[in-house]
Amino acid sequence: MKVGILSDIHANYFALKSVLRDCKQEKIERLLVLGDTIGYYYWPEETIEMLLNYDPDAIIIKGNHEQVLCDQDHKSLVKYFEKFGSGLKYALNMKRDLLDFILSRPNRLSFTLDGLKITIAHGTIEKNDEYIYPDTEKKELETIPRNNDFVFYGHTHYPFF
Repeated sequence: MKVGILSDIHANYFALKSVLRDCKQEKIERLLVLGDTIGYYYWPEETIEMLLNYDPDAIIIKGNHEQVLCDQDHKSLVKYFEKFGSGLKYALNMKRDLLDFILSRPNRLSFTLDGLKITIAHGTIEKNDEYIYPDTEKKELETIPRNNDFVFYGHTHYPFF
């Protein structure tokens, strides 16, 4: 099975549309979405619907932007809008079933796919809003689960191995 790994879409419907066109061309059968499907941009509903239309069984977890929706206290929302802009307001007004879907996503997930043991997380295994970069301290890198064939993280906004 060919798998596409996406992260940090941030409700950018137009960029996702282009990526999914490439996924279709590459015959990607399953999507793993490592969080932050919402935030920044203004098409969260369309973005989630497009993901689920492409792969109704997509494996999707929460990122730090979805976590803000879960918390939904006034203080955290005001702080969020000051830092990241008003894109999250559109997510707050999504259709109830899509909002419930996003809020119900786990923060991390371990599963087997085609006989491979995979763990996915957004930030780190423990926290959605922590970063793992190539220059991360070795002791922090040692917290990455070792009993997997693959571990995938989002949140950094650039790829590395």
